[in-house]
Amino acid sequence: MEAPQTESADQPCPRPLPRPGLHAPQTSFLKDDPAIEIGFTGALAAQHTADDFSVGPLVLRSIATDRDEAQTDNLLASVTVEYQEDTNSESHELTGPEVPAPWSLIPLREREVVLNALQAQCHPIECLAGERYWIQTPSPVDIDMTRNCSYCGGIIRGRGTGALKKARCVKCGHLGRSEGCITFSAHKFAAPDAKLHKMAPTPTYNPGARKAVVLDCEMVGVLGASGREHSEVVRFSAVDFLSGEVIIDSYVSPQGRVTSWRTKFSGVNASVLAEKERQGKSIMGWRAARNLLWQFIDAQTILIGHSLNNDLAVLGMVHTCVVDSAIITRLAVGEDCRRQWALKTLVRQFLDRDIQAGNDGHDCVEDTYATREVVLWCVRNASKLQAWAAGERAIIAKKHKEKDAIVTDSIEVAFEE
Repeated sequence: MEAPQTESADQPCPRPLPRPGLHAPQTSFLKDDPAIEIGFTGALAAQHTADDFSVGPLVLRSIATDRDEAQTDNLLASVTVEYQEDTNSESHELTGPEVPAPWSLIPLREREVVLNALQAQCHPIECLAGERYWIQTPSPVDIDMTRNCSYCGGIIRGRGTGALKKARCVKCGHLGRSEGCITFSAHKFAAPDAKLHKMAPTPTYNPGARKAVVLDCEMVGVLGASGREHSEVVRFSAVDFLSGEVIIDSYVSPQGRVTSWRTKFSGVNASVLAEKERQGKSIMGWRAARNLLWQFIDAQTILIGHSLNNDLAVLGMVHTCVVDSAIITRLAVGEDCRRQWALKTLVRQFLDRDIQAGNDGHDCVEDTYATREVVLWCVRNASKLQAWAAGERAIIAKKHKEKDAIVTDSIEVAFEE
């Protein structure tokens, strides 16, 4: 384990001001009518007036700078917050890189308003902290609290007072099973992930920073200093949210010994990575990956991802200007909802498309575009998101009732016996 870097241990991360977001009602979806309407706050939930109009797929605020422009805008006047198909080809005039089908093109004239809508959905610091994001550079105490027990895998955060699990025993062949044959009398907490000592906030200012970037990382398991497996990035991609340009698509050579390639998900194995290294299409280690990403962003850049906390963790990054599609959809269903919907599921339900369909693992770029599309859909389709969330609440409530009924029946049978 490397010694903590005390100079940066308490370095604060630049924090954007909390912004309104997508939230379900305070009332629990398990306690009341599952068909209850969802409160949709933020820019798209504001009361629209005659000055609001729809350009392409987004509701925009009319800011006419001259009379001619105002007259043109009046032709598009609308008071709806719903997605509107715009057959006016002029409104879809594009500049910049082409976006591969079937992903959405955002016309240049709409991008400022798309950005404003996206900024309104950035999650408050308190929300990120509750979603396992690092909201500041971890202190030595924070790092120590992440240590895992070498026997049961539990973390030291609970101070080791929980019931001890049976440890997996290599000698008797129980390795890989949920339980083993040995119960130890005490926890044995291993060293923390050395990467935590090198975590750093995104640079405060970068003159070439993009305004919003979608990020996705594929990971492999690497043997850490503690003797336990931890995740390291093996491929990552980044797409400019507004233009749709792929700004990064790179393989990363892990610094430790790979113990699990996770090819079903990562799409990478030893031969694939070796070939990319031979072709000069890989970079060395997670810090090189982080530095490459930092060439395109700063602390004010909105980072978009699905369960983005995991991607930021493997890059050793602290970033608090975030829109996470997993959080948006879960909070839409209910603030006390514990389920998390997979990206593949959201793409199927929202967009009627299939991703991750092959047998060669995930396509990192495809997942990045898919995340971008899901977030666009959530911003553009307020009432559709509400309807989807209400349906999911009803399904969850039904499952809870069925489970309660089974438990009740079991208790009654036990008493009868």
